[in-house]
Amino acid sequence: MKFTMTSAALAIAMAFGSTAAFADTATINQYGNSNDAFTSQSNNFFSATATTTQNGTGNKAGSQENSTGGIQQSYSGAVTATVDQNGNYNNAALTQTGAFFTRGLIQQQGTSNNAGISQEGVTASTATIRQYQDSNLARVSQSLSGDVDATVTQTGTANNAQVSQNNFSSDSTIGVTQSGNYNYTSATQSRADDSTATVNQYGTSNAAYVTQQYGDDMASTIYQNGNNNTATTIQTGDRQDARVAQIGGYNSATVNQSGAGQYANVRQEGTFNGALVVQRNNGNDATVTQYGSYNNADVLQDGRRNDATVNQSGYYQNAVVRQTGSDSDANITQGGSYDFASVTQSGSSHRANINQYGTGYAYNIATVTQAQTGHVANITQNGSGNRAGISQR
Repeated sequence: MKFTMTSAALAIAMAFGSTAAFADTATINQYGNSNDAFTSQSNNFFSATATTTQNGTGNKAGSQENSTGGIQQSYSGAVTATVDQNGNYNNAALTQTGAFFTRGLIQQQGTSNNAGISQEGVTASTATIRQYQDSNLARVSQSLSGDVDATVTQTGTANNAQVSQNNFSSDSTIGVTQSGNYNYTSATQSRADDSTATVNQYGTSNAAYVTQQYGDDMASTIYQNGNNNTATTIQTGDRQDARVAQIGGYNSATVNQSGAGQYANVRQEGTFNGALVVQRNNGNDATVTQYGSYNNADVLQDGRRNDATVNQSGYYQNAVVRQTGSDSDANITQGGSYDFASVTQSGSSHRANINQYGTGYAYNIATVTQAQTGHVANITQNGSGNRAGISQR
């Protein structure tokens, strides 16, 4: 059913409480034309508060007809939902079920914004979306829940953030901040306890993907400042830590961690750099630092307590590290252009150091292959056209 008024739009508020004397409160304030609002609060085991404020034209905070959002809080128990919209063509939906100390907040300012938030089983959940400017889109879905927390803040035009915590991801937190235009973030936590995912994007057309599942105490941090950067972190297991920082344009970084106790840190400054870190088993450590353009680094660690460090500055550097076994160290430093370095270690307690520096069009190539126990290899090259190979078995 819809009513049309000259000064304001339609406002329907329904509040159902188990005891009228104890706190159901629903407030809708609308100013302008063609606003829609729908509030439904159910059984209330003391408290449930819903507030919808819309100021502008064409705002909509849900639909009574199809019962999607517009606040809708169900079994209750100290839930709070707030929708605040100021501008044009905003759309907000908020659905909280099960409840218990659950909050939620959608705040939009600008034109053509679109926000979600759906919390299901929920306990002490908090989901917050704040959007400024125009044409932003945000979705938060916290499912069977626990003590979870999700925050999305977008400033700019046409940014897109999707956050999903589900399947009893208790005490987990996802935070997304986007400032600029056409940035995209997808963060998912599934059966990930005491885990955090943080994404900060500044610039244009950056993309960040975070997946955390089947583990405890995982941390993923992505920072992007520039244009058209892509970062992906995938974590399964316990005590994983992945960090990616990209400054510049068209950089690509992927970190894939499984097992337990892995640490990966990737920093890219420049353009068209690529980094891949894959860590399996337990306690491996990888650091990749790239300055310049068109550099590429691949690190694969499948063992225990291996350490790999790659530093690249210049152009068209290529570094590959493969570590299987335990307690091995690999260190590659490249400066100049068109260098290639490869380290392969299997067994235990290996040490490998490669240092390559060139001037002009340097074509240094270094290869180290070590198997079994107790090997040490050290290669240092300076100049152009050098080649070095060490194989110990």
